[in-house]
Amino acid sequence: MKIKSIAGAVLLSGILIASISVLSFRDSYAHRYHDHDNDKEAPQMHTEVPFRPSTMEELARFHGHLGPFVVLGSHMGEYAVTEYGMPRYFGVSVEVECPAVPPHACLIDGLMVSTGATYGKKNIHHTHAKEIRVIITDDATGASAAFSLKPSTLAMLEQWEKDDLPIPERGEKCFAMKSQDLFDVEYAPADSNESGQ
Repeated sequence: MKIKSIAGAVLLSGILIASISVLSFRDSYAHRYHDHDNDKEAPQMHTEVPFRPSTMEELARFHGHLGPFVVLGSHMGEYAVTEYGMPRYFGVSVEVECPAVPPHACLIDGLMVSTGATYGKKNIHHTHAKEIRVIITDDATGASAAFSLKPSTLAMLEQWEKDDLPIPERGEKCFAMKSQDLFDVEYAPADSNESGQ
């Protein structure tokens, strides 16, 4: 009987020590790495990866094929970085409103490639919506760029669907087009309250 009690006590102690170790690791990890749920304690992270536009091959390798929506997402992100100086990887938030299923949701993959925002870093979020709208924000300044597809782009995509144009060909055509011909952008500069502090 005593042996069973001692064995039980040892087992319970082992479980308790393991639980404490896991909790300690979790808290240490959350403190060391960027945690959007605990921003006040997380250190600021920066990237040293230089910016360069994505190629069609890179988009296809990441996404699995070159469709028009992954290209549109890539163009939006690159436009925000090059035209408005939005940060990449860290210090950037991306809000995506679009249908929750492909092909429209493929936009998200293009945005991840071009902005460096990812679900793992919790700085890209998707909301189900009928129409496409993307907001890319500089976390430090509050500056943002809101993207929506031009009516002409929507008409072009619908026509390609009717014509049953091969998906890679649609992606290539989108890739060759100028960003300003594909979507409208509303830019909101840095918050005066933020910059005045």
